[in-house]
Amino acid sequence: MQSDKSSLFDYPFSSGDLLLAAAILLVLAALLLVFSKRRTIALRHSEVTEELMVYLARIADALEIQSAHTPERLLAELTAALKQPSVPPPRQTFGNDPDTLRTPFPKS
Repeated sequence: MQSDKSSLFDYPFSSGDLLLAAAILLVLAALLLVFSKRRTIALRHSEVTEELMVYLARIADALEIQSAHTPERLLAELTAALKQPSVPPPRQTFGNDPDTLRTPFPKS
Protein backbone atom coordinates (compact mmCIF):
# COMPACT_ATOMS: atom_id res chain seq x y z
CA MET A 1 0.00 0.00 0.00
CA GLN A 2 1.30 3.38 -0.98
CA SER A 3 1.19 6.41 1.21
CA ASP A 4 0.32 9.84 -0.13
CA LYS A 5 3.63 11.25 1.05
CA SER A 6 6.73 11.82 -1.02
CA SER A 7 10.03 12.74 0.49
CA LEU A 8 12.71 15.10 -0.69
CA PHE A 9 15.92 15.12 1.29
CA ASP A 10 14.25 12.97 3.89
CA TYR A 11 11.58 15.59 4.59
CA PRO A 12 8.06 14.29 4.01
CA PHE A 13 5.76 16.49 1.81
CA SER A 14 2.09 15.74 1.70
CA SER A 15 0.03 16.16 -1.48
CA GLY A 16 -1.61 19.24 0.05
CA ASP A 17 1.84 20.81 0.57
CA LEU A 18 2.76 20.14 -3.05
CA LEU A 19 -0.56 21.55 -4.28
CA LEU A 20 -0.04 24.72 -2.20
CA ALA A 21 3.50 25.14 -3.56
CA ALA A 22 2.24 24.75 -7.16
CA ALA A 23 -0.49 27.36 -6.56
CA ILE A 24 2.06 29.82 -5.12
CA LEU A 25 4.35 29.30 -8.13
CA LEU A 26 1.48 29.89 -10.55
CA VAL A 27 0.50 33.13 -8.79
CA LEU A 28 4.11 34.34 -8.90
CA ALA A 29 4.37 33.51 -12.61
CA ALA A 30 1.13 35.40 -13.31
CA LEU A 31 2.39 38.44 -11.41
CA LEU A 32 5.65 38.39 -13.35
CA LEU A 33 3.72 38.31 -16.63
CA VAL A 34 1.47 41.19 -15.61
CA PHE A 35 4.30 43.47 -14.59
CA SER A 36 6.68 42.49 -17.37
CA LYS A 37 7.77 45.45 -19.52
CA ARG A 38 8.68 43.30 -22.50
CA ARG A 39 5.00 42.67 -23.13
CA THR A 40 4.26 46.14 -24.47
CA ILE A 41 3.07 46.14 -28.06
CA ALA A 42 3.79 49.02 -30.40
CA LEU A 43 1.80 49.29 -33.60
CA ARG A 44 3.56 51.09 -36.42
CA HIS A 45 2.46 51.87 -39.95
CA SER A 46 4.44 49.99 -42.53
CA GLU A 47 5.28 51.72 -45.80
CA VAL A 48 5.39 48.37 -47.55
CA THR A 49 1.87 47.53 -46.40
CA GLU A 50 0.60 50.94 -47.52
CA GLU A 51 2.24 50.48 -50.93
CA LEU A 52 0.71 47.02 -51.28
CA MET A 53 -2.72 48.44 -50.46
CA VAL A 54 -2.31 51.06 -53.22
CA TYR A 55 -1.29 48.39 -55.73
CA LEU A 56 -4.18 46.13 -54.73
CA ALA A 57 -6.63 49.02 -55.09
CA ARG A 58 -5.31 49.73 -58.59
CA ILE A 59 -5.61 46.06 -59.53
CA ALA A 60 -9.18 45.98 -58.21
CA ASP A 61 -10.08 49.08 -60.25
CA ALA A 62 -8.58 47.56 -63.39
CA LEU A 63 -10.49 44.32 -62.84
CA GLU A 64 -13.75 46.23 -62.41
CA ILE A 65 -13.13 48.06 -65.67
CA GLN A 66 -12.32 44.79 -67.44
CA SER A 67 -15.44 43.11 -66.07
CA ALA A 68 -17.57 45.92 -67.52
CA HIS A 69 -16.24 45.19 -71.03
CA THR A 70 -18.07 41.99 -71.85
CA PRO A 71 -17.79 40.62 -75.41
CA GLU A 72 -21.49 41.32 -76.05
CA ARG A 73 -21.08 44.95 -75.00
CA LEU A 74 -17.98 45.37 -77.16
CA LEU A 75 -19.82 43.95 -80.18
CA ALA A 76 -22.75 46.28 -79.56
CA GLU A 77 -20.42 49.29 -79.38
CA LEU A 78 -18.62 48.28 -82.58
CA THR A 79 -21.85 47.74 -84.52
CA ALA A 80 -23.17 51.10 -83.29
CA ALA A 81 -19.96 52.78 -84.43
CA LEU A 82 -20.21 51.13 -87.85
CA LYS A 83 -23.84 52.20 -88.30
CA GLN A 84 -23.04 55.87 -87.67
CA PRO A 85 -22.38 57.94 -90.80
CA SER A 86 -18.70 58.39 -91.41
CA VAL A 87 -17.25 61.85 -90.87
CA PRO A 88 -15.71 63.32 -94.06
CA PRO A 89 -11.94 63.81 -93.90
CA PRO A 90 -10.75 67.36 -93.20
CA ARG A 91 -10.08 69.55 -96.23
CA GLN A 92 -6.48 70.01 -97.24
CA THR A 93 -5.37 73.62 -97.08
CA PHE A 94 -2.11 75.14 -98.16
CA GLY A 95 0.57 74.27 -95.68
CA ASN A 96 -1.55 71.44 -94.34
CA ASP A 97 -0.71 69.21 -97.29
CA PRO A 98 1.68 66.46 -96.19
CA ASP A 99 3.39 66.52 -99.62
CA THR A 100 4.26 70.20 -99.33
CA LEU A 101 7.74 70.95 -98.07
CA ARG A 102 8.24 74.39 -96.61
CA THR A 103 11.59 76.04 -97.06
CA PRO A 104 12.71 79.48 -95.93
CA PHE A 105 13.84 80.31 -99.47
CA PRO A 106 11.30 80.68 -102.28
CA LYS A 107 11.72 78.46 -105.31
CA SER A 108 12.99 80.26 -108.39
